[in-house]
Amino acid sequence: MLSNELVEALGKSISAQAAIIDDLKAELKEKKKQIETNEVQIEQSKIERDLNKNEIDRYKSELESVIANANLKAESDKKEIEGYKRELETVTAKLMHENYGLSTELERSRAAIDEYKTERVKSAAAFKDVITLKNAKIRQLEVELMKVQAESDLYQERVKSMVEAESQSANSFRRFKIRQLEVELEKVRAESAVYQNELNSKIAAESNAVGAVQEKIGEIKEILVKNEERNSYLRELSTGMTIRARFTEISKFNGSRVYSQTVDYGGFEWSIILRRKKGGFLEFFLDADAIEEDHSQWSCPVFADFQIFSHDSEQVLHSYRLTAVFTAEKDYCGDDKFLTFKDLLNPDKGYVKNDSIIVAVVFRAFPSNYFTL
Repeated sequence: MLSNELVEALGKSISAQAAIIDDLKAELKEKKKQIETNEVQIEQSKIERDLNKNEIDRYKSELESVIANANLKAESDKKEIEGYKRELETVTAKLMHENYGLSTELERSRAAIDEYKTERVKSAAAFKDVITLKNAKIRQLEVELMKVQAESDLYQERVKSMVEAESQSANSFRRFKIRQLEVELEKVRAESAVYQNELNSKIAAESNAVGAVQEKIGEIKEILVKNEERNSYLRELSTGMTIRARFTEISKFNGSRVYSQTVDYGGFEWSIILRRKKGGFLEFFLDADAIEEDHSQWSCPVFADFQIFSHDSEQVLHSYRLTAVFTAEKDYCGDDKFLTFKDLLNPDKGYVKNDSIIVAVVFRAFPSNYFTL
């Protein structure tokens, strides 16, 4: 997985290469100006035509060599950028695989929880059956006690006329029988209370265990929510973003910046900035503002294509490609010489209609927190 330092180093390397290409372009423009000057001099002085022609041929040869070197350099940079893209796609695939593993682990946890619940239900049912049997036995003893008491009352009526000694003996036997049944009833009740306490303890322990399992389920759900947020974030980054805007009253542009609407993408608010630069050029920038207030330090490599469209055919008339690293200190990048205002306002070029232009930036951004989610 690429680190922030590596991404920043790559961004700086690409920016340095872009600067070299810009220097080569500037050198080409300078050579062209020299050639134009030489051609004017040739027209003005026929005597020196042959000498200047040799010099012009030499300049043209140098120009063609510089153009060939610039094209080779641009092709090399393009291949290097494609390599970066493939590495980023590999990182995305790896993160998706990790998310699949977490989902599988959750399914196994859910199955274990369901099995535990089933065992707990069976155990509770078994304890309830024991309590039911004990309660049935208590009710049976109570019935027997009531039966004995009824028989004792009947017996008392029958022996009422007997002698006092026999009556006292019968009463003693009845009290002994009643007492024996009462002792047995108390014993059964004590055993029932013990079983009830054991059942309550078991249920309390299982409830605590279920609480712990539910807490674990909550943690897994939080992990899944975070993974879903991360996957959504990765899908958003891999898709890229397009800002398209119409700017009006172009002829009134001055040194002040003009902003488009903002869009949220990758944890940043992005917008287009246009400005008329001294010297007659149109500046075209992409601006980034971190949404989170605590992001005082951040970096974000960006691959962007700056475009201006025809009003009639929606054709891209002019474009500029950029590879740069946005930071908290340098939160906007672009081309400060995207077009000359002379070309921009030229009706034959087709850029302006009703004093308005249509521009867009198609870009993919890779914030530093992309690698730490």
